[in-house]
Amino acid sequence: MKLKRLLQSCLLVLIILLGSVCNSDTIKYSSKITNMAEEMAKINADYVMDAYYSLSDSEKDEFVAYLEEYPENFPPFFYILTADHIYKKDKDKALLWYFIGTIRSYEDVCMCKDITARSQIQVYPMIAAKTTEYLQTQSEAISDLVQTALDWDKTHKDRFDPTWACYHGMNAFYQKPELVSKWKRPKIKYDVRKSFKMIYVKSNIDFSQYR
Repeated sequence: MKLKRLLQSCLLVLIILLGSVCNSDTIKYSSKITNMAEEMAKINADYVMDAYYSLSDSEKDEFVAYLEEYPENFPPFFYILTADHIYKKDKDKALLWYFIGTIRSYEDVCMCKDITARSQIQVYPMIAAKTTEYLQTQSEAISDLVQTALDWDKTHKDRFDPTWACYHGMNAFYQKPELVSKWKRPKIKYDVRKSFKMIYVKSNIDFSQYR
């Protein structure tokens, strides 16, 4: 009987431990962060932006960790938005996130049928003002940072629906935003990456690897 009770106790502990492991993703992040992801999936950008600005510094740290783990759950714009928060602790990482966000946002913006959506690009440096100011002093490091951002972009295949960028165009006021044809999108991504590489990266690596 004692052995039976011991085995039952061990089994109960094992079930509890397995349950905590299996549910680790659901309890890893606070409801504030997961709610932001849920609302972003509905393209409720105003709610998400307000929620982000209401976060404390520690909650923003949590959001950064979430974004790092699940970049496909938010538009790349949020890499730009969080750059100045990251800047407080890690200036170089802030620069990297700024470039990751900028490269991917440019790709998404250029996939919009409505070219007026491209006007948002002008705002990006202002959103990460401290980071972009620091960028002006890091001319020698930019090449490696942009290359790292391009490598990140290449390896992270999953991404948020690019249509988010089209909601910032004038046409979005009276019609549903649309992307260009699917067959055009790989060429757009290629051209954006090539442009960043030509401007910032001082290497002779064959850019065809980023197709």
